[in-house]
Amino acid sequence: MKVFWDGLIGEEKGSVIVLTALSMVMLLGFTALVTDIGLAYLASQKLSRSIDAAALAGAQELPGNPDRAVEIAKEYARRNGLAEELMEIQVAQDRQSLRVKAVRPVRLFFGRILGIRDSLVQKASQAEVRSLLAVRGAAPLAVKQDNFVLGRRYILKYGAGSSRRENNLGPGNFGALALGKGGADQYEENLKYGYEGWLRVGEVVDTQTGNLSGPTLRAIDYRLSLCSHARQCTPQSFYRDCPRLLIVPVFVPWKVEGQQVKKVKITGFAAFFVEAVKGQGKESEVHGYFVETLASGITGHGLDFGLRGVRLAE
Repeated sequence: MKVFWDGLIGEEKGSVIVLTALSMVMLLGFTALVTDIGLAYLASQKLSRSIDAAALAGAQELPGNPDRAVEIAKEYARRNGLAEELMEIQVAQDRQSLRVKAVRPVRLFFGRILGIRDSLVQKASQAEVRSLLAVRGAAPLAVKQDNFVLGRRYILKYGAGSSRRENNLGPGNFGALALGKGGADQYEENLKYGYEGWLRVGEVVDTQTGNLSGPTLRAIDYRLSLCSHARQCTPQSFYRDCPRLLIVPVFVPWKVEGQQVKKVKITGFAAFFVEAVKGQGKESEVHGYFVETLASGITGHGLDFGLRGVRLAE
């Protein structure tokens, strides 16, 4: 009987050892599988961030320079460790978007048991250029909706003796908007620093009466003094954050009393590279060159006046 029980116990010990060994193998396999899944996830996230950055960087050259857009996207992708032969970059036919598609190999642990040493993670990202539908930091000036010509000089604020009134706001209005609480002090602050609130396409705003020559001169001089870039900014070559760039609402008249436009409706936004104030006293004018550039804000489909934003589409 003792021999029988000793044999039975020995068999059970052997079974336990086998089961323990199998459990260890399964545990190690499961751990390796989880590790592979985790590595693939991390690689996927890193790849997404890399191609998002590449797409956003490249799209900033659209629609004007699609070849440059592709080169910049490639450069950003390479900085993030992506091999050029494993990525594909395309600019849409309308030059309004850029798509980056890339794959990245991932070394596997569990997969090696099955003879698979590597796996490929694939991601795609698309950045698009769209008109700005809402902005912050706009100047308290306005230009009437028009087919603006790149590089042409426009009057943004009129003087008392101005022979042309392209904005057609009527007597007593010289091109200013009453943003915020209105008044000369608020106007000067808005022109110096940009209006801190949001302005949106479709919004109706009040015009600001009065010549406002003093506040205008101080505000524009202040902006000019802040442009201290090593390479002097010009209408043809400027930094996007240059204080001489004014974001100006584009409008159509909305409420007219007599010959005076009391309210205007915003139809879009344009950028102008501002010059020093021309003239003196009530005769002073503000001129700006129409430019195309990018700015922060809410983008979407709307009228295009050359001021755009970049966003990820997928």
